[in-house]
Amino acid sequence: MVNTTNSDEWIIKVSKNGPYLVSGKIPLFEYSIQSNRLGIPMNWILEKKYPVKENYALCRCGQSKNKPFCDGTHARVQFNGKETADLKKLYTQGKEIQGPELLLKDVEKLCASARFCHRSGEIWEQIPRSDDPQIKKIAIRNSFDCPSGRLSLKDKRTGKSLEPELGPSIAMVEDLFMGVHGPIWVRGMIPIQSADGKIYDIRNRVTLCRCGRSENKPFCDSSHYPEQSLGGIIIAKGELKEIKGDLEDFLKTRTKTFVLFYASWCSFCRDFLPTYDKYFENQPEMFLRVMIDDREELMDKYSVEIVPTILLFENGMIKRRCDGEIGIGLNEKHLIDLIRSSKE
Repeated sequence: MVNTTNSDEWIIKVSKNGPYLVSGKIPLFEYSIQSNRLGIPMNWILEKKYPVKENYALCRCGQSKNKPFCDGTHARVQFNGKETADLKKLYTQGKEIQGPELLLKDVEKLCASARFCHRSGEIWEQIPRSDDPQIKKIAIRNSFDCPSGRLSLKDKRTGKSLEPELGPSIAMVEDLFMGVHGPIWVRGMIPIQSADGKIYDIRNRVTLCRCGRSENKPFCDSSHYPEQSLGGIIIAKGELKEIKGDLEDFLKTRTKTFVLFYASWCSFCRDFLPTYDKYFENQPEMFLRVMIDDREELMDKYSVEIVPTILLFENGMIKRRCDGEIGIGLNEKHLIDLIRSSKE
């Protein structure tokens, strides 16, 4: 059930090239995304509850020294906060995916990269199997935890929209696994007013940009998410998908092999891949990449706790390893040291 109680006092006003002006004693929280070791979100964790204020201003340029509040930096850096989002209703945008019991509305331009859609599988694959009670339950939970409202559901039996019950509040999202400040999560049908006085479509779940880089201002478009601007991953000559049979059996056929364990969603992996390729592009027989997306069994088998990580195998046995550091990943020095140690 969605909170449909509206107060004329609750409002968020987007100021021209400035902060979000919040009025009406709207509760302010900080929530973090609790992820598993693969980076797949599991739960929302309440980290902080701010003192209630009648009015406050939230940073929109992403450069305040007093986050989440505005400190006037936007004026000094000449922040361009021009709004580019349209005022169309949500139901006129996006695509629909039909399932036996659920209908999924997917408005991709609203994606804030919270990644709950990947929990226990992909929600787009769960919808066609929504006649299974357990899968239906998982799909509903994953949709409810999507903070931006990109993913919304309708029960095909009743024709009713399925939405989490959220009281009017604002949450600052922290993505600890990815090492980034996430968007501003606006919950519970709070009106958002543009700088020219127009009201955007009032929704139960909205994410506002707070990095200052969104191309769909004032809404988040995942520009805070590091991998968004780094382009696609180039498939290495030794990518796991080209290996026939079991990885362990394959490694036993190699005298010496460096194996990089990485994930497609990991920004630190994307930063490191060009370095890895530079050193091994002329030695395809000695390097492999293993993408571990949804392959936790490989993480367990080789005791990989974090990505990126490089393991050195000799005749199928692990001889040396270089594990990435949380919030840092790997760099060229790590790789050089591993190569040198392999020659000892």
